[in-house]
Amino acid sequence: MKLSIIVPMYNVEHYLRQCLDSIYKLGRIEKEVILVNDGSKDGTLEIAKEYGEKYREITTVIDQPNSGVSVTRNKGLEKAQGDYIYFFDGDDFLNVDIFQEEVLKLFSENGETDILYGNRILYFNEKRLEMTYEIPQEMENRVWTGPEYMMRALKEKFWNVQVGAAIYKRELLVGNNIDFPEKRIHEDELFTIKVLHAAKKVRAVNKIFFYYMQREGSIMKSPSIEHSTDVFKNVKDLIEIFKDEKDEKLKEVMFNRIKKYYLETMKYALRQKNKEVYKEIHKEFKKDCKNYFFKMKKTSKDIELYLICYFDKIYYLVRNGTKEYRDKKHYERERKRLENSK
Repeated sequence: MKLSIIVPMYNVEHYLRQCLDSIYKLGRIEKEVILVNDGSKDGTLEIAKEYGEKYREITTVIDQPNSGVSVTRNKGLEKAQGDYIYFFDGDDFLNVDIFQEEVLKLFSENGETDILYGNRILYFNEKRLEMTYEIPQEMENRVWTGPEYMMRALKEKFWNVQVGAAIYKRELLVGNNIDFPEKRIHEDELFTIKVLHAAKKVRAVNKIFFYYMQREGSIMKSPSIEHSTDVFKNVKDLIEIFKDEKDEKLKEVMFNRIKKYYLETMKYALRQKNKEVYKEIHKEFKKDCKNYFFKMKKTSKDIELYLICYFDKIYYLVRNGTKEYRDKKHYERERKRLENSK
């Protein structure tokens, strides 16, 4: 069996060698490496070509105008020929021995598993911090359907949408026409939900697959109005996926998630003081409340939902006033605590 490792790259010249060295150390597994340069303005492409020449038998280098990470990953997926796919960012690096061991186990199953989840260690500004999204022990090395895994992950707070934490069967993606939504924020979350909804066999191991490098300049900036409209598009896509879902438990869980996304989009629109976008999203929200949310057991009893749907101005006025009151009380408590400690 073969693993296709797809590496989207944009201005990562300072990190790319460490990333690629870790990939090419995977000497015990059959692999192909697809390096996709997304219009980098530094020396990223030159480094990629250097490794492409050195490992020409297993490496493809693609150069494209800057189009965003989704387009870059999709381009790699089009070229991939492996039985399994691994999307790996050009500024991260693998935990080589553990990753290789788990891939070999995956290959020994002859394609039985659709998705294998692992974990990561977070580095911030090159300082090692912690393992994230720890998988509960009882979830390890058992086979779950994708929807089962998704419901447990959301309920037990180990929901991880970073695609580098998972290895995907190529047929799962290609056979279900799943790729990354282009020109959107939060593309990983929509992709993750789609693949888990389609997956029949999912396994998870609480082992470190890779080291995730987060830098101060790479942290997402304050939400813009595009953030609202992009999340709103994701909401409508998710409703299309789950509106006819036969599994009522899954439908409840996902529509509760969709509700949170809706509230997020409206909150961001209000923060940006963009009344037109808010009105457009709220109008669709009211429609979806009547068509879906109010017809479900849990969400039909959600008072917050009714308030936002029919009395949104009063809701936000009270909510903001309550928050201001809480913040004021917190300030007073802290002031007294500091005075008493002198």
